[in-house]
Amino acid sequence: PVPDGAAPAEEVAVVGAGPAGLSAAYHLRRSGYRVTVFERDGEPGGLLRSAIPAYRAPRDVLEAELSRLFGIGISFSPHQALGRDIHLDELRHRFGAVFLAPGCHAARDWTVDGAATIDSPPGLDLIREWQDVGATAAAGKRVVVHGGGNTAIDAARLLRWSGASE
Repeated sequence: PVPDGAAPAEEVAVVGAGPAGLSAAYHLRRSGYRVTVFERDGEPGGLLRSAIPAYRAPRDVLEAELSRLFGIGISFSPHQALGRDIHLDELRHRFGAVFLAPGCHAARDWTVDGAATIDSPPGLDLIREWQDVGATAAAGKRVVVHGGGNTAIDAARLLRWSGASE
């Protein structure tokens, strides 16, 4: 439950609508703070939306959870990139506190003895391409996926579904 205080609560800005920002917004709101979430993209969810395939995180479940979250009075401000559309000094002036959760969208570079092919996109980029387009440029190609974690397994599946020959 969200407390109904007689006096308006202090307002907090949360930068980033991924898992960390959404969790902070939820707990701040439950503690009685007014919360505005600023997001670079047009929709909340961060990597939950862009890098976890729908077969792992069904979109109807994600949308239901986001609807429930924003239904408790959290404001959402999309297309607001920190440093481009909003600035830290401005947020500090407008809000009583600022929580920064800009996300971890950067992949790690990798090489084999200092060499990497030109056409070696990170797994998250492949998954994002699949999410946005429904395919990748793998049709008819032999591909190698380096790694064995969830991202590598998801990338291998999606590459195969996109027509990778091997």
